[in-house]
Amino acid sequence: MNRRVGATVTAPTVPNDPSGLSTSYCRDTGVTLPLNSHLMPPKSVIQDDIRMKLGRFELVKKKGRSEVWNLFGQVLDTITGARLPYVACYACKVLYTDTGGGTGNMTRHRCPIGSSYKDGNINSSTETANDTSGQQSFETLTSGYVSQLSPDTSAAYRRESPAPPPISHTSLTAQSSFETSFSDYDRRIFCNAIMRCCATDLLPPAIFQGEGMHSVIETAISIGRRCRCTDRQAISTLIPETSTLSQVIEANTAMVLSELTAEVGQIARTSGFSFSVERVANEDDIAVISANYITVDWKYKHRVVNVDTLEKMKTGLGTIIREAGDSKRLLCVTENIPNWSGQAHLYCICYTLNNLIHEIFEDLCDQKHNVFAIFTECQKIVAAIEKLGLDHWVEPPVEKRGGRLDYLFYGYEMLKYVKECVQNLSISQYPDIMVLVQSVDWSVADEIRKYLEPFHIMASIFNNKSAVSFHMVQPEWFALIHEFSSDDEDAVSSNDTSTWVCALRRKTENVLRNATESVIMPEHRMATVLNPRLKHLPVICSNEERSETYSRIRKLIGTSEVKNPKSEERSAGTNDGEPPKKRISFLSSLEDHAIIDDELECYLRQSSTFRDVLQFWSTVGQAQFPHLSLLARFLLSIPAACVVHKSQNVLKLTPEHLSSLLLLRSSYAQITSSGQSNQTTDINVSSNTGASLSKIVNTQNIA
Repeated sequence: MNRRVGATVTAPTVPNDPSGLSTSYCRDTGVTLPLNSHLMPPKSVIQDDIRMKLGRFELVKKKGRSEVWNLFGQVLDTITGARLPYVACYACKVLYTDTGGGTGNMTRHRCPIGSSYKDGNINSSTETANDTSGQQSFETLTSGYVSQLSPDTSAAYRRESPAPPPISHTSLTAQSSFETSFSDYDRRIFCNAIMRCCATDLLPPAIFQGEGMHSVIETAISIGRRCRCTDRQAISTLIPETSTLSQVIEANTAMVLSELTAEVGQIARTSGFSFSVERVANEDDIAVISANYITVDWKYKHRVVNVDTLEKMKTGLGTIIREAGDSKRLLCVTENIPNWSGQAHLYCICYTLNNLIHEIFEDLCDQKHNVFAIFTECQKIVAAIEKLGLDHWVEPPVEKRGGRLDYLFYGYEMLKYVKECVQNLSISQYPDIMVLVQSVDWSVADEIRKYLEPFHIMASIFNNKSAVSFHMVQPEWFALIHEFSSDDEDAVSSNDTSTWVCALRRKTENVLRNATESVIMPEHRMATVLNPRLKHLPVICSNEERSETYSRIRKLIGTSEVKNPKSEERSAGTNDGEPPKKRISFLSSLEDHAIIDDELECYLRQSSTFRDVLQFWSTVGQAQFPHLSLLARFLLSIPAACVVHKSQNVLKLTPEHLSSLLLLRSSYAQITSSGQSNQTTDINVSSNTGASLSKIVNTQNIA
């Protein structure tokens, strides 16, 4: 441990967290701020931060002799390291002001999720050695709390809450615990852990009813306790019935859907939002509809609203779009689903790029440079290597995109992987693999990989769901054209560049230039304007397109073209013919010669050093350009590419289960930060909740 010279080192007080995951105490200075401190934000901000797990404020163990401090933690500001005069329930996150006058409010607190102080006292006076209350049926238990469960309850217990007081029941994994029966508290947190497991891994609830799963959990508990008590209840009494777990999932799905309905409804009335139609890996007949939007506090969200078959979705999406007619702005992004009459529609940029690559390969494919045959042989090599146990391709990308091989991710990554295997593995002793390896012209394969690399880099930018990227479609498109430009001396003068590769690059440049008009839409140009660093559309836009884009933005925010409003008065005065009026008109023209600015004009003139687009619009932009900021919330939230939902267990789930579990998994993903490029951050609503979906898009009916 690093220590400062001359500083007194005090051992930190470690919260009694059974998970061992809480590290907030490492930043604790031990200083408690007064209520009137200027360093302390409003109580509502602290409450929201703790409930939404935004990361600034955390709960730490408070020193005190009262049993209530096993259920409540003190608020710690992780930025300053100071403790605040507030305490909160570990389970439900209700915030109380800690005046130092006692624990009355906390002892009277009735937690809807976890244990309460008086509950513990009652249990301590009535609990017997055989604990008959622990035999209570799970159905009876569920009826009392199922409507109040939070989707992230189990995470709250794991990460923040200390072990419940000994008078109630200790942690399942506490070494000093030798309980022989499971309490209601145990069943409650375990049920939520199972629900989270099902949602995270997309597992059917019935998987927890098997003897194998019981054995795994039994072993985990035994290891945690370091002792197996022979008279303890069987693990099967802890695991809920499938019907009960399904009820819990349905209740939480309804709760998350209700929150989604309210949030999307508000967004629809103010800034607008977009739909995206996405796919499930290896399930070409299943489609997922997601809503994409930026909240009032400038948080990007990608929430799924429905899962259904692709055939039904083609007609169902049209119905959804018609129901969304009251939305301020609405746009739909798809892969291979055609447009509907009059509805703003964009294609997934990755889908477009992949199709263009396929067409280029088809045109330039010959006997020596048979690209498709090379990919086929590489697939056989990957399968042979894995079959022989020589290596395993960990988490390969999805093979298909829009019915064709995905060159952007799968094809590119496969060529890299096979090349590494051929170079590093001892495959010469395996004749079957050697035959496959010798059938591939590796110089051509390497040229194909280098050719695909710029496409892969561009697609990776738009496949990253940790940041908005729609405003980068136009700049990246022209950067890609420049990459394959014929005047690129490095590419043309390279001695080892084959004639076929030169033809491939020329063909690519022509195809990209010809496709620009059909790929780059007005929405892309407007979003680029809303990027403070590219707002003048340099190089990538003609003067006519730039003027048209500015006019379109002014129309959307309700601003007329920039002009001098007194010009008409001056014209009238001039036509009058009276010398005094002409003189006055001339003098006025000297005063009013400067152009009267509108929001867009002010924005275009302002210099900006912001590199983060959302940071600019959530601070300076929102304050100075309120109308433009609403348009920015809509345009910047549009996904440039459609998400691919990946799950090896999807075939084991019914559509109803898949929809509910994706919905819950999305709510968990909103809380945990992730920077992985292919992470799914979505929410789905089951197909039998069509009526609820109408509430989302029919903004007139949402409170």
